[in-house]
Amino acid sequence: ALVVLTLLAVVAIRSATLGLRIGGNAQAALEAEAAAQAGIDRFLSNIANFETPPSNNTFENITIGGRTYRVTIAPPSCKGSVTAPGYSLVIKPGGGAPVDQVWQISATATQSLFGASVGVVQGVKVRMPVGTACPN
Repeated sequence: ALVVLTLLAVVAIRSATLGLRIGGNAQAALEAEAAAQAGIDRFLSNIANFETPPSNNTFENITIGGRTYRVTIAPPSCKGSVTAPGYSLVIKPGGGAPVDQVWQISATATQSLFGASVGVVQGVKVRMPVGTACPN
């Protein structure tokens, strides 16, 4: 009987430990996703990233939940542009309607301690000045 109780206790402890590991991994994945999204948000906050897009990856260190994630942001990709709707054309030099560009931003957040790595892709429409064409 004592052997059976000991085995049950060992199984219960291992099961609880496994549950904690699964929960910790899920938390690390959610934090990595939040870090990747924060990196994209920082990238989006700078219009210069769309006027003259970076040609190489950019990097951010973002801390979430006490862990620091290395966020890699790939060069943005312009998917197309159209004249912004709702504007009447102005007849004068440089007149006209602004341009709406559609961009794709990709970020990957990694955390070395847990090995968590999550990628996030986001589309965004950016209103640019008259006559601006996609740079790529």
